[in-house]
Amino acid sequence: MPRDSDTLFDAHVHLQSYPETLLPAVMVRAREAGVTRFGCCGTNPLDWERVLAISKNEPGVEASCGLHPWHVGEPGRDDWLGHLETLLSANPEMGVGEIGLDNLRPLREAQMKVFSAQLDLALKYNRRVSIHCVKAQSEMAEILRTYSGKLPQILIHAASCSPEIWRECEKLGVCITIGPAVLNARATRVRELARTVPEARLLFETDAPDMAVNGCAVAELGGLNSPENLPRIIAEVRRLRTET
Repeated sequence: MPRDSDTLFDAHVHLQSYPETLLPAVMVRAREAGVTRFGCCGTNPLDWERVLAISKNEPGVEASCGLHPWHVGEPGRDDWLGHLETLLSANPEMGVGEIGLDNLRPLREAQMKVFSAQLDLALKYNRRVSIHCVKAQSEMAEILRTYSGKLPQILIHAASCSPEIWRECEKLGVCITIGPAVLNARATRVRELARTVPEARLLFETDAPDMAVNGCAVAELGGLNSPENLPRIIAEVRRLRTET
């Protein structure tokens, strides 16, 4: 767990989704709140170049690019996987993400193929991965068994799963992030994970500018979520872990 004096890492954020004119204010406000590292994740080929540009222009921004399961099957460039590999080859620090599985969305078989193809690239280039997983924890765990211990980091963002699923993920060396959902007293699964996941496997995120919930909407930023909310999330996790 970070100490108050530590600089803070927002492990999953989408800085590219802010309007260009708003991003400078977002970064200033985040740094004033002590947040100086940002895991910025792309979601489709249309935003990858901006993710990389932000990482080159803004200190502390760590870029990842990937095809999010919500974008699987969308019309567009057919060579997205080759394009992703080109970017990985040209950017040695770039991770792979946001990728994953979402059983609330269609094309489940296609999602699994796209997920596995991107994990193969992460393995080939020895890169960290950031994973989106909704209602597909068992399928995800089955696929990740192939890659367990072979990647620098496997991070499941905004995790919300049962203790049984977490124990399975823990065996695979997975880390998770806790985000704004932990601020909701009714988010029992997330809050239980916040209490029980070992500190070495626990990171924090805002998922900004999305997830403007539970008091995370910033009026000065048009009601969007912001990395400046990260200290609130960390403080709530600290409180939950010290509860008797």
